[in-house]
Amino acid sequence: MTGFKKMMVIVVAAVMVFVCIIAGAGCSSGDGNEALPTEDAGDGDGTYQPEISAPPIVYPYTFEDQTGYSVTLPHEPMTVVTVGPDITEIMFAIGRGIQIIGRSEEDSFPADVEEIPSIGSINSPDAEAIAELEPDIILLTDKVPAEKIAEIREKNIPTVVINTPQTFEGIYDSIKYIGRVLNGEKAAYSYVVDMQGDISTMLINNAGNEKHKVCIVTEYSEETDTVITSKANVSKYGYYEDVIKTVGGKSCDINEDPYYIVCIGEKLKTQVEKSTAMQDLAAVKMGRVYYVYEESFEIRSQRSVNALYAIAEIMGYTLL
Repeated sequence: MTGFKKMMVIVVAAVMVFVCIIAGAGCSSGDGNEALPTEDAGDGDGTYQPEISAPPIVYPYTFEDQTGYSVTLPHEPMTVVTVGPDITEIMFAIGRGIQIIGRSEEDSFPADVEEIPSIGSINSPDAEAIAELEPDIILLTDKVPAEKIAEIREKNIPTVVINTPQTFEGIYDSIKYIGRVLNGEKAAYSYVVDMQGDISTMLINNAGNEKHKVCIVTEYSEETDTVITSKANVSKYGYYEDVIKTVGGKSCDINEDPYYIVCIGEKLKTQVEKSTAMQDLAAVKMGRVYYVYEESFEIRSQRSVNALYAIAEIMGYTLL
């Protein structure tokens, strides 16, 4: 074990023990329901205790990752390498960011990730660099090429592949799954309940709003002066459609007279507004063309709420 890893294990263990002492909750590594609470993990006042239906974790713990690959953890993972910003952000959200000792170069949030060593990009993670860090577990997005996943697994470090959620509900499942793998289900479940509660409150408060049609533009062809929408390409952009559904909006295609046009990225908004083919649309004439940041849709973690709120705000909702 390298000196760096020894230091990280000691720091993480000390933090977990300290949190348990001040919370008055005797921690043990084998009951499967322990968490490393932070101000961002679940209810800040500590009053909410989610019901966890899964049996307690006993080590060695064998389970299947989300691709069906069998993984065995000899002990509770203390140090983690994450490959995929969605995974990294979820870990920070549920209070497990301190355990990350390596991450992909695409990570940009929260700011603390800049202090964590990069192990390469999602498309080309460096298996040797990962192995040198000696993590207890590696969490990979399914966007990593299959040959790279196989190369990393050859290092005989427990490796878990997590599928990219294709629905908003799937994001909740990802958060809970990562919590389970890291033996921190309470914090993960609490965080999900908080997310669901905030969204439900917003929807209830805006239940009387008129639901105008929304069209999400995902691509533009300058050569043909045409757009591609999430409605027209559900096989690729089904998640975008699900966000509109989750916020209670009415999705439509560009030829169905949308009241709002939402573009993925500021550049795309400019292209739509300048497009000759779009000039007759009421939404363009009335200035109802908007844009949202692509990361809010493509990084599917707790930040996905930002995409949902952005659509809601465009639709005239009052946010929390």
